[in-house]
Amino acid sequence: MKRRILLATTIALGAVVAAVGVCVPNIHRKSAETPAVTDNIGHLAGRTLEDLREEYRHWLFDDFLPFMDKYVIDYQYGGFICEVDRDGTMSCHR
Repeated sequence: MKRRILLATTIALGAVVAAVGVCVPNIHRKSAETPAVTDNIGHLAGRTLEDLREEYRHWLFDDFLPFMDKYVIDYQYGGFICEVDRDGTMSCHR
């Protein structure tokens, strides 16, 4: 019986949050008056946004996606190999 109460409460809370979200104006919209996330000289965590964008681009497109393509995606049988070490060897515990 407690699961039903939990489920009903969760659904009701979700409906309330959705209704309040519709009624409240979007305060997260960026406008000219909204303060920037960066400091006055355009740095975030001591680095420029261009440097951060280049680093994340490198790690995603030059490192992670090629690794996934080479070692994780199973083109022979379909699906993914879930336990792969950083060097590409399977780390399954047999």
